[in-house]
Amino acid sequence: MFQRRHRPPGQRLAALLPLALCAACGGTESEAPAPIPDSSPLAETGNQTDLIILISLDTLRADHMSLYGYERPTSPELEDFAKAATVYTRCQTTAPWTLPAHASMFTGLYPFEHGARTYPRDQVDQPRKFNNTIRLPDRHVTLAEVLGDCGYRTGAVTANEGFLTEQYGLSQGFDHWDNDDTRAPIINGRALSWLTEQPEDEPVFLFINYMDTHRPYNNAPRPNIPHHEKHGIAKLAAEVLGQGEYTQDQVQQLVDVYDTSVANLDEALGELLDELRRLELFDQALIVVTSDHGEFLGDHELMDHAKDVYQGAAHVPLIVKAPGQTEARVDDGWISLVHIPEIVLAHTRGCGIDTLNGRQRETVLTELFGPRPRQKLGAWRFKRVRRALMQGDFKFVQSSDGNDELYNLLADPGELQNLLAERSELAGKLSELLELHYGDIQVPEELNLIEMSDEDLETMRAMGYAGGDEEEDDE
Repeated sequence: MFQRRHRPPGQRLAALLPLALCAACGGTESEAPAPIPDSSPLAETGNQTDLIILISLDTLRADHMSLYGYERPTSPELEDFAKAATVYTRCQTTAPWTLPAHASMFTGLYPFEHGARTYPRDQVDQPRKFNNTIRLPDRHVTLAEVLGDCGYRTGAVTANEGFLTEQYGLSQGFDHWDNDDTRAPIINGRALSWLTEQPEDEPVFLFINYMDTHRPYNNAPRPNIPHHEKHGIAKLAAEVLGQGEYTQDQVQQLVDVYDTSVANLDEALGELLDELRRLELFDQALIVVTSDHGEFLGDHELMDHAKDVYQGAAHVPLIVKAPGQTEARVDDGWISLVHIPEIVLAHTRGCGIDTLNGRQRETVLTELFGPRPRQKLGAWRFKRVRRALMQGDFKFVQSSDGNDELYNLLADPGELQNLLAERSELAGKLSELLELHYGDIQVPEELNLIEMSDEDLETMRAMGYAGGDEEEDDE
């Protein structure tokens, strides 16, 4: 029998539900946040399996998938997949960029808890040599570690060479970690090759990460979507940030290119799923498909991601096919990347869900602790700490500069009407609820910074992660 390491779980918020219920005070019945009953995300489909496949579609925003109602047919393969899976309509990332979001996906912890996030640049010595992000600390147990201790063979095939490299700590617990910046068909081949090499009598956990919907987007031409060979995305990124002029046609070109990348990724996913069916592995498998974050496409004068907590970067897909599931289900409750370990472990043999943090679903959080490494962002709005809480139909955003925001996402999904002034009592209650989550944030005594090689910097620039001369970053 495999021995499982027992580590103390994170603290639960005992006062969460009472305050969530109170958050509706002062509003009308139709506008009041309605708490969602706390339950295991997959209580109805707890069949066990020896094959777990977790798929991260890097930078895929849910509202540009036809599965989630988008007008372009960008995700027909995932729509077919969803006919025998559970679609979560309100899945939220924990952070609008790769490292903290994947760390949450693997640990069940929010960024303020696991610490793999950005830190103030005045705490960073030698800014030319180091960035302001720390790796996931080794003290945190990961999903791969838990599954490995339970006897699962653990493998990862990833395409993000920016923050899914082993130096950032996300490979903890994986027997095999293959990282290479390449397109989905090649990722499919590598993932299936590793999977089919594993002994038939041993359970397997496979993590796959695709980068086709991340800059530079997979812009191979698609039917029914205008093709733009020269689209000037890099130039548009600066212009949308308010540093120049841009036209609506330029923004539409950006949208066309992004939608093209979504369709290309969807096609590759269909090929992966078809191969799993051919290998007679599909039915028995737990397959979890999600994204680490979305992408701004001109909304709120933003492009790219990691710049704010608005829904363009925060609302991500989550589709789960349980072992033996044959019927479609829809779950409209809030759910987060921190729930993924619970979803996975609920379908394992011998791995209790108490090993990692179980989380209530009445409220979920999205956090941004300031600019990522070496981002050249002169505007004040990008230097703020932003924390968002989703509860009922409402989203409350707390900002370190005092410019808080409140939105009714049901009535205003684009977050265009800030209700803070007219719903001040509700905003106050949600602010209190947010503070209950955080308490005292522990700042590490020593920042375990990652030293940046010239090759690392070039990779970051190619992916849109780095700006110009780092000496100008804080101007």
